[in-house]
Amino acid sequence: MAMKISTNLERVGDEATTISRRVLELSQEPQLPQAAAIPPMATLALQMLKDALDAFVHRDPARARDVVPRDQAVDELNRRLHGELAALMAQRPSTITRCLNLMVICKSLERIADHATQRGRGSGLPL
Repeated sequence: MAMKISTNLERVGDEATTISRRVLELSQEPQLPQAAAIPPMATLALQMLKDALDAFVHRDPARARDVVPRDQAVDELNRRLHGELAALMAQRPSTITRCLNLMVICKSLERIADHATQRGRGSGLPL
């Protein structure tokens, strides 16, 4: 089980690298109002990951099961923000690069949440 978790955490690290690269690009341009939706999404995804790992370490299946429903909230935030950004790109083509960067960040956060609930690519945390 520890090997599966290790692999999953490596994938989470890959997503963090993707996020970092996109943030560096975004820091060169004015911020879009939609960027304000990212920190709450990140907080939720990272808390899910922490809780899943804590549940494993403490052998607490109830806590592990509590993580799963929260994935829907992250998925909904991702869908909503993608819709807003797609509309903004259509209205203001000058924002396309910034919108695409925010979309990639959202998707990476959504994948981190998926990894916390075994819905990520490959094996997930043992919930």
